[in-house]
Amino acid sequence: MTRVSGEVRDSYISLSAEFAFEARQLMIQYRITPLTHEKIAVFDGLMRFAEDGNLKWDPFMAYVSFEPEDTVAIKRIIPPLPELKDVEFRHVPLAHVVQAQVHQGEIHLSVPIEEYNPYYPPYTESIYSEAIARHVALILGYKVVNEKVRLIKAHGLPDLYQVWGVEPLYQIRLEVAAPEPGIPVRYRIDEPYERV
Repeated sequence: MTRVSGEVRDSYISLSAEFAFEARQLMIQYRITPLTHEKIAVFDGLMRFAEDGNLKWDPFMAYVSFEPEDTVAIKRIIPPLPELKDVEFRHVPLAHVVQAQVHQGEIHLSVPIEEYNPYYPPYTESIYSEAIARHVALILGYKVVNEKVRLIKAHGLPDLYQVWGVEPLYQIRLEVAAPEPGIPVRYRIDEPYERV
């Protein structure tokens, strides 16, 4: 196992993360520290469809995009609406709300890492190509909570909220070099497909 750490900050938060690279898994543990007295809603409560067809919180998932030429982007954001297809609803992750405390999260991805966009879930006819990523980027989306933002407690889920009034949105990006020889990635080449 090889571990790589990094830290970045913007006007509102500090993001530090440890990337643990194994032959069959990438595990990311991150910490968000607010740099303001305001509440911060971090959109890291991602949901996926369970076998029963209902949306279920998955505490270890992330959206994934392969960015040219050699970066795999691991994202917990509000994904943009697709341009190439109509959708029934917008995927808006639940949010953890932090204020004056450190928030921690964890992501587990199997290697090779596969691209994932919730608007284009994998199916049996999905076609993939393979590449080696030399860099890994962790991208988190968040919102500064103000009087125009409404927080609604998510039923039955610990410390997660629905956030209404999500503009403006912010993203913070932490990028690290993957250990040699890089990390295998499977990216979608079937059409139509849009990256997150």
